[in-house]
This record gives sequence, structure tokens and C-alpha cells, in this order.
Amino acid sequence: MKWWAMRFARECVTEVSARTLTTDSPSYSIIMELDRKVRGFSIPEPATDFVTAASGTLLAKPQDKVISVAESLGRFFRSNITREVSESI
Repeated sequence: MKWWAMRFARECVTEVSARTLTTDSPSYSIIMELDRKVRGFSIPEPATDFVTAASGTLLAKPQDKVISVAESLGRFFRSNITREVSESI
């Protein structure tokens, strides 16, 4: 996991979880405060394109090709297995 994702989890996700996953509903002002914190979190430039593409707002490049779910999962597993093996060596 990249450093910024770990920081986002620590600074945003944990607070959102702690303040919203309770027996009492949070107030509107708390929700708005959490929203500002999440939206204001700075994401490094290289990750911005990925985050934008994942949200569906970035147009695909002409050289991008549509791949099947099986192909996508295969690439995901291969990239993670390679990383796990190289880290354990």
C-alpha cells in the first residue's frame, strides 16, 4: 500500500468509521466536517489519474482496450503474487 493510502486510512477512514458507525446517528454538522476532511485530503499527482478513472470521470485513452473480468483478475493476482514473492526473498 502506498504511503498516502495508509495516511488516508489513518487520518480519514478511521475517523469516519469511529464517528458514524455508532448506535447514535451523527449530526449533520459532523457529517459535513467529515466530508470536508475527506474531500480536502491531498492525493499525490500520480495517483490522481487512477482515482479519477476509478470514479468513472476520466475518459479512456484511445490505446486502452476493454478487457474481461477474468483478464483483469488475472492481472491483479499476478501483480500481487509477484510483489509478495519479491518482498519475501
